[in-house]
Amino acid sequence: MRLYGLIPRFFGSGLRHDEAVLLLPWYANGTLKSPERRRMHHHVCRCESCRADLASLEDLQHTLRQLPTPVIRQTAFDSLMASIERSEQEQGKVSDSRVRATARPARAHRFGWTSFAWLYPTTIAPVAAAAGL
Repeated sequence: MRLYGLIPRFFGSGLRHDEAVLLLPWYANGTLKSPERRRMHHHVCRCESCRADLASLEDLQHTLRQLPTPVIRQTAFDSLMASIERSEQEQGKVSDSRVRATARPARAHRFGWTSFAWLYPTTIAPVAAAAGL
């Protein structure tokens, strides 16, 4: 029996590389829960590729914090919400006007780093390159 494959799993660091790659954005912005954060820490300590990706994400996070926070005009937001509602109605997902009413904000929306947390690193890289970052 080969024990070397069981030892990392026993100590909680048995995170596959493909799993770690998917969790990197959330690890970078600190939103992982303790068990996943611990497993990611163990993986990143051992994986040069993930350390490099993490460094890139942290650099991008720093750069995004330096940029002014965009503000969406209320008319633009209303237009976007109306478009989403029409699309959902066509798909039969929204039929109650109370649901639509709760989706409208009372003020302008600001988007900070955490709103970009869902972006995957391969999605961010072309956008950052196009922006000259």
